[in-house]
Amino acid sequence: MKDCRLTITVRGDDIRCEMENISMVELATLSGYLQMLVGQEAIARGVDIEEVKTNLLDVHLESMISLEDQLKQGKLKVNNEEVEYGEEEDYD
Repeated sequence: MKDCRLTITVRGDDIRCEMENISMVELATLSGYLQMLVGQEAIARGVDIEEVKTNLLDVHLESMISLEDQLKQGKLKVNNEEVEYGEEEDYD
């Protein structure tokens, strides 16, 4: 994996993300790492591993539903450009 940076900033209900030198591979790897962190924290708080897996899968599925809804409504932007529903994008 090459050097990259992902900065997530939360202010109130506003979540901002800045990415630097990042491809889909690095982004997917970082996403998996963040999921592991959430799982480790949940287990440390006494949540059963099966419940952790179920909850993280639910979060993933809801996120993808939200992404598809945003895309269909024309509210999705990649690199400050709107992405049309059905349009394929090369993210590498």
